[in-house]
Amino acid sequence: MVRPFVGGLLISYLVDQGDWFEYVQHRHLDAAGFTEDRLHSHALHNLGLRAAAGEVRTAPHGSISRSAPRTALPAARSSTP
Repeated sequence: MVRPFVGGLLISYLVDQGDWFEYVQHRHLDAAGFTEDRLHSHALHNLGLRAAAGEVRTAPHGSISRSAPRTALPAARSSTP
């Protein structure tokens, strides 16, 4: 599931499954009893918490456009305990 943002950009939602990320689909919302708006609010809240903790960085992401958009990503996890 995607949500329009600005300038033709889209927002997609992923869940960190530990070793991989899973895209949120409408069936996941139905199973969790979430609406699209509730998911978006929850995602923004989580992003704010991660940013405040210094766990967000931006990285270029491939695009079909001439300019690659920047994507906010959680900081990479350390593999050491």
